[in-house]
Amino acid sequence: MGHPHAIQGQIQSSPVAVDSIIYIGSLDYNLYAIDARTGKEKWHYYMADNPAYSTPAYREGMLYYGTYGFHNPRVYALNTKGEKQWAFRRELESIKPDEGFRIGSWDNEKYGFTASPVIAGNRMYIGSWDNHLYIFDLDRGELIGKYAAPKAIGAAAAVGNGVVYFGCYDGSIYALSGE
Repeated sequence: MGHPHAIQGQIQSSPVAVDSIIYIGSLDYNLYAIDARTGKEKWHYYMADNPAYSTPAYREGMLYYGTYGFHNPRVYALNTKGEKQWAFRRELESIKPDEGFRIGSWDNEKYGFTASPVIAGNRMYIGSWDNHLYIFDLDRGELIGKYAAPKAIGAAAAVGNGVVYFGCYDGSIYALSGE
C-alpha cells in the first residue's frame, strides 16, 4: 500500500494520475496535487466557497474541472503547478483571469457542476445542474456553446466517432454532433 495523504474534507471526486502526481478535488473547497510516491501534498488550490464534486480532466499540462455550490459555481483551468490560468462565468463577454463562469437559474439558485468534464481534441464538455451541457474551446479558452436538456446533467459525457453522448435526469441518453 502506498503513502496515504489525509485531506480535510470528504472526497467525492475520482483521482487523476499524471506523471506520479495524483490530482483530486475535495468537498473542503480545494483541488489537491499529491505526490503518488511519497503521499506528500505538492500544492492545493482553494476554490473560495465551491466544493469539487467532479473529477478533473487533463490535457497538455492543464487540469480542468467544475465546482458545485450555491455561491458562484465555476469551471476552472489550472496548470500542473496549481496556478489558475482561467475560469469561466457565463455573463462575461470575454475571459478575465480573476473571474469565473457563473450559472443562474429560473428559481434564482446557482446550480453548479457535478458532472466531470470530458475532453475530445480541443473541446471540453461538462454538464450542469442548470440543465445544460456546456461546450468550451480549450485552445481559445472560451465557452463556445451549450445544449439545453430537459433536466439536470449529473454525470460525465462520453465522446466517440465525433458524437457526444450524455444522460440526464429525465432518464434519456442524448447524442450530439461534436462539431
